Amino acid sequence: MTNSNRIRIRELRKEDCMQLWKLHSELFPVEYPYSYILSFLNNSSYCIVATVKNEKNTDKIIAFVSLHLEWKSVFSTDRTAYVSTFGVIEEKRRSKIGSDIMNVIFDVMLKHYKIHHMYLHMQQSNLAAKNYYLNTGWKITKDLKDFYHIKNQCNDAYYMTYDIPDNFVPLFKNMLEIDQSIQKKVNAPQNLAWISSFFKNK
Repeated sequence: MTNSNRIRIRELRKEDCMQLWKLHSELFPVEYPYSYILSFLNNSSYCIVATVKNEKNTDKIIAFVSLHLEWKSVFSTDRTAYVSTFGVIEEKRRSKIGSDIMNVIFDVMLKHYKIHHMYLHMQQSNLAAKNYYLNTGWKITKDLKDFYHIKNQCNDAYYMTYDIPDNFVPLFKNMLEIDQSIQKKVNAPQNLAWISSFFKNK
């Protein structure tokens, strides 16, 4: 595999945000402000990108997943993850890189953040996305009438959920280079001892 074809999966960096913002504009009907993309760098969010080298030898984003990490309740240390955005550039949609990057997310959520439950919303009219999610283990939990308001039109949505099994092992369709920052997370559970002690003292 040449350097230009090597796929690297890594965490989002600030210098990626403008490119990622432009991708959101190209891929989604929703108009996201640039500040929304910058919010992916916050501690309550997690975003990874799949990149290849372009003709200028700089990183070109070909796929991405952004998440918002949420506490299940104010009285619990259990968390869930909301998939804010997930996208693959058009020319890579048959390459399985979408499944690969999502498997990296599952691995990080389970092994570092100890998150088993994930959820998302998607437009019901997006049949390709619906088929992808159903074929990869996501479940439709609710029908949401008029959930999206896009360009003065109402659009129905699905509320979809995914439960990561304890024995989850990522299987990849592409040859990937997983960045060290991600590998460190997979190999080291997040320490929430200080939060646990806070609840015990309540």
